[in-house]
Amino acid sequence: MRCKAFVASAPVMAGVSWDPAASEAQHQEARTLAHVEVDQSVPVITRLVLDAGTELFDALGASATLRTEGLDRYSRNARTISSHNPHVYRGRQVGAFAVNGTVPPSFHRVGKG
Repeated sequence: MRCKAFVASAPVMAGVSWDPAASEAQHQEARTLAHVEVDQSVPVITRLVLDAGTELFDALGASATLRTEGLDRYSRNARTISSHNPHVYRGRQVGAFAVNGTVPPSFHRVGKG
């Protein structure tokens, strides 16, 4: 579990370096690269989180479902977030950036919204 938590935190830690003296163009490039790094990590992190929830329930057995512990809430939240943040779109954005240099959108919408 600790290894999975470490891997999941790596993109966040990579994005914390910020140079206040950089130009606006450099900031925009840094934001774009950070966005692409996050997009690349979403499929892996999603799987790690969902697997960790499964391992937790496997290890704790029936006691993991006790209402007083509320552990099922974390598993449901992870599943909900992963379904609202489809990794297939993230993969497309990473590919579009790698192949065409297309900057990822800063927001996502499916349908007319």
